[in-house]
Amino acid sequence: MRDGVQILWADAICINQDNVEERSAQVARMAAIFKLATKVVVWLGPEADGSIDAMRTLDSIGSMVKVDWDFLSITPANTGTSPKDSEYSQTISRRPEDPTRLPSWVPDWSRPRKCRGILLAKACWDSESYARYHDGGILMVTGCYAATVRRVVPVSDHTLDLEEQDTQREFLMPVIRLLSTIQDDGSVDLGQGVEAVCRTLVCDEFADRWEPIATDRIDFRKTIKCFHALLDNTIKASDDVPIDFRKFLSTFHTTCFGRAFIFTEHGYIGLAPERCQPHDVVVMVLGCQSPMVLRPTNTAEYLVVGECYIHGMMSGELFLGSLPTNWQRVDRYAEEYGEDYDAFIDREKGVWQARDPRLGPLPEGWVEVEHPEQHLYAMFRNEVEKSITGFDPRMRPPYLRDRGFTLQEFKLV
Repeated sequence: MRDGVQILWADAICINQDNVEERSAQVARMAAIFKLATKVVVWLGPEADGSIDAMRTLDSIGSMVKVDWDFLSITPANTGTSPKDSEYSQTISRRPEDPTRLPSWVPDWSRPRKCRGILLAKACWDSESYARYHDGGILMVTGCYAATVRRVVPVSDHTLDLEEQDTQREFLMPVIRLLSTIQDDGSVDLGQGVEAVCRTLVCDEFADRWEPIATDRIDFRKTIKCFHALLDNTIKASDDVPIDFRKFLSTFHTTCFGRAFIFTEHGYIGLAPERCQPHDVVVMVLGCQSPMVLRPTNTAEYLVVGECYIHGMMSGELFLGSLPTNWQRVDRYAEEYGEDYDAFIDREKGVWQARDPRLGPLPEGWVEVEHPEQHLYAMFRNEVEKSITGFDPRMRPPYLRDRGFTLQEFKLV
């Protein structure tokens, strides 16, 4: 090659297409492979049926918009060279004239997403989605009821400069008000539950949730000390905000933007979209990383409100129970692949493992497959069907029902 030696990876050559086991294992690695690539070339096949016109049209549309993958929104790129181009690009960002015709489960990319996504969520563990589409904009999904929302408390809707002394106090006030509300509610003992509140307010984005510990993120121990100081009135709204607490407050306001603090009838606390209402239900939809807030209708259907953070449910606790004492689920960085993988660490002994210590034996007919990355994630083979999957068979509906879980189909409209 003109630029010297280069490494090329082509799936049609590098993967034995006739070996189902190898093919399945390699497919699981594709995210890491493409993430590390400096350039990706895709061959779609020879031109046919006007495909050149289709590609040109897509390229033209793509040049008129920009996509924000963090907030899942599409906005005009303002690159139109003529009034017609500009008018067309503006239509991309408009909502339908009748937004009620858009099913609630369909993301509306015509406007920016107000809440950023929840990181580190694995509420339904490695479950596969079971969904089917019905005519009329109905999506049937399989899941498990988890809780009912009892109370919704607005948190914060401000974007402030934390470096300014006056706004430091403004950042602090919503936390103080919320702690007062939690105390008055009485459902959470702040003496015992301050850690749960602290982790909830930032969706548990603390440094100890990564391995190695992410030093650029919030230090949990320092933050907890500040929380106790707030509860003891050692820190007041009129005081300067401690430096150790500023990073927490910044993350708190970013995380809570567009969200509300919720109490459930089952004693859980969490963060949900600000349009959440009492009597909405929290559901674990199989295949979803985060719990979902759904709104029941009078016709046994459900409207999707959005994803939520429920403390004590974000690592599969509903299905697997709590982790053993001193164990924590973390995102562990695998340097050889340049990305994070789920791992479990015993903080007392300082040892980690890729397998969840709560998992029991595999269902009959299933075995774990040996593969080069088995120290990072598991693959499973069904001995009867001769199929291989990365989804955990222990999270399949028949086996969940055998363990006593009540699964149901939710009709999303």
